Amino acid sequence: MKTADSVLSRPALESAIREEAIALVYQPIIEGSERKISGVEVLARAGIGPLPSVSTDLFIARMEEEELIDSLTSLIIRRIGADLTRHVINPFWRIHINVSPIQILSGPGRERLEEDLSSFSDIHRHSLVLELTENRFRIPRRECGTLGLWMETLKFRSCDLCWFLDDFGRGENFDALDLPIDGLKIDRDFSTRGSLRPLKAIVRIADALGLDTIAEGVETMQDLQRIRAAGILDFQGYLAWRPLPAEKLKELARGRK
Repeated sequence: MKTADSVLSRPALESAIREEAIALVYQPIIEGSERKISGVEVLARAGIGPLPSVSTDLFIARMEEEELIDSLTSLIIRRIGADLTRHVINPFWRIHINVSPIQILSGPGRERLEEDLSSFSDIHRHSLVLELTENRFRIPRRECGTLGLWMETLKFRSCDLCWFLDDFGRGENFDALDLPIDGLKIDRDFSTRGSLRPLKAIVRIADALGLDTIAEGVETMQDLQRIRAAGILDFQGYLAWRPLPAEKLKELARGRK
């Protein structure tokens, strides 16, 4: 029996990118006690065209292993520009896009991302958050200085660009806190499970560094009460909204303007 990992071959992944056979969905992010939408996270999903339906984590991991993650990021940014213009979503909503450390730790990868963002900023000039996933790849301390300078330069060029660390707490990449980041997306294992002490510790770290916090994976009122007890107001998860296709997001935006 074939496994999902074996089916996600390089030719299948290359074909999916070439044919744009990758679905994008958008999950709203909730801000504050009034539970207003502040933005949306863009999620890439396999399961159409030449690709099997597999978890997003496995799909992204295979793209990274096959050195196709730069091409996937370019496709996602191009598709967002086609899906969501200023005229169809709330202009004050931020667009959160995941960026792999593999891409930004290479010179060519950074250059390609700069080109993609330059085109994207014509559509969403003041509403972009890049989420740097820190759960699988350590960013070497020796790289933080050069990488941080590049991140600051990109912020300057892209107006209101922000950087977040995604899945914070799952890895051990505390060196990444030296980077010019603006916020933390707290991994669901800390947001919804276990003792409150680690979650409160993350909030204290964020407060000390002047960082925003967003809790991930909030699915129940108990989860919401938990993050509120830790001092976190912003969250995303099924309790508020499941990931939505572009058309459903447009309907939601029209109803919220």
